[in-house]
Amino acid sequence: MASRTRTDDYGAPLPPKVLVEYKDSDDILADVVAIHGFGAHPTDAWTFEGEGKNTNWLTDETMLPAACPKVRILNFSYDSMQMGDNPARGSIPNLAMKLLSGLVEKRRECQTRPIIFAYMIAMMHTSDYPFIYDSITGFLSLGTPYKGFSSAKSLKQMYAEIVLAQMRTESNLGSSLAEDNDMLVGIVYDFARKINTRTSPPVVFCFFEERLTKFGAIAGVETDLEFVVNESSGTLNGHPKAGLSLGHFEMNKFEDSEDCHYQSVSYEIKNMVPYQ
Repeated sequence: MASRTRTDDYGAPLPPKVLVEYKDSDDILADVVAIHGFGAHPTDAWTFEGEGKNTNWLTDETMLPAACPKVRILNFSYDSMQMGDNPARGSIPNLAMKLLSGLVEKRRECQTRPIIFAYMIAMMHTSDYPFIYDSITGFLSLGTPYKGFSSAKSLKQMYAEIVLAQMRTESNLGSSLAEDNDMLVGIVYDFARKINTRTSPPVVFCFFEERLTKFGAIAGVETDLEFVVNESSGTLNGHPKAGLSLGHFEMNKFEDSEDCHYQSVSYEIKNMVPYQ
């Protein structure tokens, strides 16, 4: 089984990195924070490759920077590859705290600027991460497994292959995202309950996948086609949702500004930017 090559930017969690910043910082309307998913590589998580194109929709001047010209776009990189020669060991709460600490530092000069993203830890520790929770105005998800990965069969098959190949693995993050994991259920329950207690709750929108995926490809394992995160797991009750006719690994990669999936996603992000 192939193991993923580790690079310098695929190691310890890094502070949120500014990818695009509006020329006049006093006129920036919001921070858009992009967070990649389990098993994704930080440098290519948002990049469409194919047909002679190499397009990152977060930075391409014809895409999100054009759709939302007065926002600062950041991303948070962390190592979520937990199998191979030197697997990472991490957990959702620890990654969240590192992200929030980095955001506090990045936002010292703009503490109340609206943020488009969400993390549960910000609600529970407001004194440690001042202004972050109250600044969250929008949260958009792309195939996020709120109830865990639907592809339980593939997960079992993947770990069986890893054992046979005598490869090292760290299962902290992966087990947290297993279907109906108690910790994950608790986080999602608290998130859904807490956002409705705010005077001005954030806008939440969930996109879910409509095409099957061979989930084992994440670890070089051949598995059946299936929904990695089905509609039930990829959406939150009581909040708007829409399907994208993409597989799980394509949910965060868009070809160009004419890509209908990009247009759907950018439209919802634009609607979350206040005063635009």
